[in-house]
Amino acid sequence: METEKIIYLTAHALGIDPKGVSARTRLYEDLGADSLAVCRIVVETEELFDVALDMDRFTSDASVGDLVEAVLEARNLE
Repeated sequence: METEKIIYLTAHALGIDPKGVSARTRLYEDLGADSLAVCRIVVETEELFDVALDMDRFTSDASVGDLVEAVLEARNLE
């Protein structure tokens, strides 16, 4: 469930079709996101799932799956 929500959120933030996004899709390289777009995606994800995420985790090779994993880890820490 988290994966589908994050895929939709990511696609919406970047103005692309969610059908072209999967957990393995890399934010920067595959989707062409810049650091500002990734920051916005992370902030929106934090708000959607009511968690705090470490921005440093989302470097140039980060994927949508990494974002899902970070949400799941943050929920387990609460």
